[in-house]
Amino acid sequence: MDKRDDCLPYVLHMREEHRRLDDLLRHLEHEWPSEKQQGATLTPRQLAEELRALRTMIRGHFREEDEGGCIDEAVCRAPGLGHEADRLEHEHQELLCEMDEIIRTVESAQAKHTHLRSVQNRFAKFEARLHEHEAAESRLIEQAFGIEVDF
Repeated sequence: MDKRDDCLPYVLHMREEHRRLDDLLRHLEHEWPSEKQQGATLTPRQLAEELRALRTMIRGHFREEDEGGCIDEAVCRAPGLGHEADRLEHEHQELLCEMDEIIRTVESAQAKHTHLRSVQNRFAKFEARLHEHEAAESRLIEQAFGIEVDF
């Protein structure tokens, strides 16, 4: 069996997971409460609920990656990628903690009826960091298996 074939189902699953995460992230960007924006936006309470749903999705996605799969197989095939795989796995907890802090801040802003602009900026930075993380995982798989991973 071609070394690309044994990882293909996992790569396809990762691609679908990343697409689902991106869809939810775009939804949150579009519906983020704003003083200037008119129309259907999330209330702070709904935003907190959506953020918790996103965190649950991210946690499940990271758990699947941490429990084995293509990244572990990539390290078996290319042991030199072990440090990068460890770094990426460590980032999972950091990203989840960052998400927890954003949720707490939204909940606090809701209770105090304060504006969420600073939280929105913080969420945008989190989103960029999450995308960088996923891109690094894709590069690791590409290096180990010699396949292009288009997430």
